[in-house]
Amino acid sequence: MARIPAGPAHVFKNKRGMAPGVVYEANGKRIFVLPGVPPEMKSIFTEELETEFLSEGSASSVRELRFTLRG
Repeated sequence: MARIPAGPAHVFKNKRGMAPGVVYEANGKRIFVLPGVPPEMKSIFTEELETEFLSEGSASSVRELRFTLRG
C-alpha cells in the first residue's frame, strides 16, 4: 500500500482492493496514477477514469511509466 501525497486533484475509489488511484494536474496536464494490480487498475479505469475524464476527448499523448524496486 502507499500513502497519497498531498495535492491530488481527484482520488479514485478502488472497489476491488485497497490502493486508490489519483489524478494530479501540473502545467495544464493531467497525470493519472493507478494501482499496478490489473483487476484493480481496470476497475478504476472503466468505472471512474474513462467516464469522468476521458469522455471529454482523446488524449494528446499517453505514457506508461513502470517503477521496480530492487533490493
